[in-house]
Amino acid sequence: MISREEIDAKSAELGVGPSHVQRDYVFGWLLAGLYGESRLGDRLVLKGGNALRKGYFGNTRFSEDLDFAFPGRIDPQDFLDALNDIGRMAQARTGVQFHLDRTEQLSRESINREQTVYTYQLFFTDFYGKSSNVPVSLHLDVTEFTRLQLPPQSRPLIHPYSDHKACAAHISVISLEEAIADKLKCLLQRRSVRDLFDLAYSTFVNGEIQVDRRNVVTTFLRKTIFAPSPGAALNLLTAIPFDSMRHLWDSTITCAIGSLPEFTDTVARWKTELDLLFADFPRGQRGEAAFYPAHLRTPIMEAGAERKLVHLTYDGRERLVEPYALRFKRRKDGVGQEYLYVWDRTGGRTGPNIKSWLHYKIDNLTVTDERFEPRYEVELAKAGEFSDRLNFGRTMGRHVITPPSRRRARRR
Repeated sequence: MISREEIDAKSAELGVGPSHVQRDYVFGWLLAGLYGESRLGDRLVLKGGNALRKGYFGNTRFSEDLDFAFPGRIDPQDFLDALNDIGRMAQARTGVQFHLDRTEQLSRESINREQTVYTYQLFFTDFYGKSSNVPVSLHLDVTEFTRLQLPPQSRPLIHPYSDHKACAAHISVISLEEAIADKLKCLLQRRSVRDLFDLAYSTFVNGEIQVDRRNVVTTFLRKTIFAPSPGAALNLLTAIPFDSMRHLWDSTITCAIGSLPEFTDTVARWKTELDLLFADFPRGQRGEAAFYPAHLRTPIMEAGAERKLVHLTYDGRERLVEPYALRFKRRKDGVGQEYLYVWDRTGGRTGPNIKSWLHYKIDNLTVTDERFEPRYEVELAKAGEFSDRLNFGRTMGRHVITPPSRRRARRR
């Protein structure tokens, strides 16, 4: 185990708290064990924030969990056992005291017909002798029968500590272009300041690795509904309300001194980078009208996230609605459109019910201050991706396998 003095020195050098350094150090040894000695190493692909930090950019932000993709079905107990094996190896080689009797599968969440997310937590005694209050949470995305769009890359593990030679390993990470494509999709869906930072760092802050811009956008289009109209995606990405992220920029992003660019400049440069990313793709096509435009999409997404009712006029009638989903559907005649699914409290001709509406019939949309208790899963955070369900209407309580109170937020 590296010394407390090295932890303190690294913390001072980077301008981050010792807890971030400790967690980053332990992540390095877990990855070295996973890819160097575990039977699962040849099937797990590291993605998310730590794929960037541990596989590509040593000075990018610290990430709070490890996030993996798995090509087939996972055996939860088998993975738990493998995780403890890795903990024993890391303890023997570093002296870090793991509490392997407390290792647990924290949650299991089904997010569609095929994909399940397992969250594990591994505990260790921190380097200052305190009780095991620095939990390392290992987050695992399991996607059955689903492949990554681009081949994963074998990269040398980035472990910037004095025992880096003992911790050497090659790790399997998502390709940089696919990582950026995923961040584009996430930025469109969840509007997270972490996604904005990762995109900025990976494209124009990064001076280390050349990014294939065309490959990024092609991969993004394959993962979303926007392949028929790249221009629609560009318009929506450009119109994201970045100012709403400003107050979180300094407080949310944890990275080395000098690695956090100024927010206003970052947004301006990112919009320029967006134009460069989409430079080779057509814009202004008629197909853009098939998608909900930004002036409607932004307040709808806000209302869904905050569980607030929406007041609008649809087809000439005033409505008060609960927003649930934006889904792209293709009719039998081949025409594809994005539909907004709402519970219409006003009712109209058919009484209160689930309705699916087209954007060009909507006027005067405003988000109210009145909150609603969802009667269905609110799926707006998935807007822009393909749905595996033909019908809308999954009721609350059937979707989450582990109670929400036990789940921790996935930050990637």
